[in-house]
Amino acid sequence: MSVEIKMQELFTEIFGNEWKNDPNLKDTPRRMAKSWAEKMSSVKIEDFLSTMKITFPSTYNGMSTLFPIRAYSICPHHFENITYTVGVGYIPVDEVIGLSKVPRIVKFLARQPIIQEDYTVLLANTFERLLGKSVEGVGITVFGKHDCVCVRGVGEPDMIANTNELRGSFRANPVVKMEFFDNMKLIVKMRTAGML
Repeated sequence: MSVEIKMQELFTEIFGNEWKNDPNLKDTPRRMAKSWAEKMSSVKIEDFLSTMKITFPSTYNGMSTLFPIRAYSICPHHFENITYTVGVGYIPVDEVIGLSKVPRIVKFLARQPIIQEDYTVLLANTFERLLGKSVEGVGITVFGKHDCVCVRGVGEPDMIANTNELRGSFRANPVVKMEFFDNMKLIVKMRTAGML
């Protein structure tokens, strides 16, 4: 049975048959089914990654920091929207990730019902796996605005959740860790000052 038909049944359960006569609701089950299909990818990460070249040879061995990356997800407990702002940092060894690939991966991995903590770990695992021995360390920071907290339940519209996952030198070396977080602060300051 299709998602659209299930949504029609749910609407009938909640609103009776009257929703079918409302021009604003009549096509909503179809639109919701389409929206959920867009928000939740059924493609496996391996299949997604196999469609593109991810890494490229490079002699660069400094830190790469990419921030802010916007991604959208779904809360697995309430199926409410989550808006993420993500920072990714890594120190390459012999290979770098193509710049456009990082946000694509960040956005793709968000397209599923997943809690923020697990999403953060999934990002770190994925970038570590992609780079293999070509990485000295990986840092991930995720800021999440959760509609399940902001618009329902406790109704706390300004709350932002932050999670971090640090691997390799990002965890072991306080200087590297500080550089990662300072890089993101600098990006925000430069953008605020109109320099970016």
